[in-house]
Amino acid sequence: MNYLNKAKIKKFLPFFLGFFISFCLINYKFFILDLLLDNNYESLDYIRPAKIFYDTNSFSLLLESLYARLPTYPLLISSLFNFFGEENFISILFFQSVLYGLIVHISLKIKDIFIKKYFWLSLIIILFNLNLLLSSTLILPDILLVFFVTNGIYFYLLFFKKKNKYFYLFIGSIFFGFSFLTKPAAILLPFFLCFSLIIFFIFNKRVNIYKKILFSVSPLLIIYMMASPIYIFHYQQSGIATISYHKGGHLLFVVYPCLSQKWGCGVGNKVAAEKAIKIDKEIKTNSFKNKYGTVGQNFDKTNLADTIQITEIYEEKAYKLIKEIKTSQIIQSAFSSYMKVMLHTSLIGFIDFFNINYINYKIPDNFNKITFIWLIGQIFLITSRFFQIYGTVSYLKSNKKNIFSIIFLILICICFLIPTLSSGNPRYRLPLEIILSLLTILGVRKFIKNNL
Repeated sequence: MNYLNKAKIKKFLPFFLGFFISFCLINYKFFILDLLLDNNYESLDYIRPAKIFYDTNSFSLLLESLYARLPTYPLLISSLFNFFGEENFISILFFQSVLYGLIVHISLKIKDIFIKKYFWLSLIIILFNLNLLLSSTLILPDILLVFFVTNGIYFYLLFFKKKNKYFYLFIGSIFFGFSFLTKPAAILLPFFLCFSLIIFFIFNKRVNIYKKILFSVSPLLIIYMMASPIYIFHYQQSGIATISYHKGGHLLFVVYPCLSQKWGCGVGNKVAAEKAIKIDKEIKTNSFKNKYGTVGQNFDKTNLADTIQITEIYEEKAYKLIKEIKTSQIIQSAFSSYMKVMLHTSLIGFIDFFNINYINYKIPDNFNKITFIWLIGQIFLITSRFFQIYGTVSYLKSNKKNIFSIIFLILICICFLIPTLSSGNPRYRLPLEIILSLLTILGVRKFIKNNL
């Protein structure tokens, strides 16, 4: 009986602890710091289309109002409005605390696929992943993306373990499909899933060639079928089949200035940023003139067809500008930015709670309790990176039968890292955090076994 009670505690405790910690942090931000809607983030870009769908129930109007965002998160917000009211934004965050609890629970189930022991150690490492925990307190789609990615990883790993259970592959692909519809960061996901399955089936000789081909391309088929209404809608409106018109603007206004900066972003190169703004004005002026025969001061941003066509021009211009940058500069900037993405603690955002602009924040001149908290977070993060490398190498050496699962996780990391090119924001590594936590667990476990 005592064993059963312990088993039940271990089964439900991760969810309740995850929910409780996130819930308390949300209440602290809301009631103490009054930070429900943080102006440093693009929360209104998702609330606005959610309200439109709530008021109209029109998918067409929803898609028109997204402004380069994707529909899954606004649809979630709209459904919460149906239960809790249109102005009850706190309900969004409370629901996200539920998602955080579920992420912690599923992450431990992923851990069990690799190692059965070390429950409490694993719970602590996953539970206090600060990047994930803080993201659950922001009205942004990141925590929803992580939820979908975590579930997709779990079902794919079950498929790799049990091999002939194709149901797991199907369910995992659906979760990854929702990831694809949540943030543009997942744009390469279908291709990397396909590549992963090709590698898996090459070494699985029990499956015939026809099944290998069919199941290898199944993620592409499932994900693009799920996304097809958006592609069709954009094509009907503009003649361009695209999932989002985020790419062109991102390349011109973010990637180009950041690659022009010696050590990446941080903050983009000012000269390049000004050049991008100038090109933007020229593109909009020419497009307005071609369409209306006159030169207009303000291009109609609400016209979806015009916006999609303009972002295509942004993309062309951005690639031309990037080609003008020296290859050595691009490599240096990209490498530096990836280091920032992976080695900056998300606690750098903690000083946002105190309305401090950390771009101009000089640590040597302001060493206080805020920077002390940041420093502790930074030390823990860098230490965890060493454990992750150690855990990955050790597991690959000692578990050759299950080696493909680690290869799969590494491919998923690469898939999400490529679109972060040139940006040093730790938010961009959020889809990787569950994988990084797992690798930390493997590293700490191996260190304990070898040294204690």
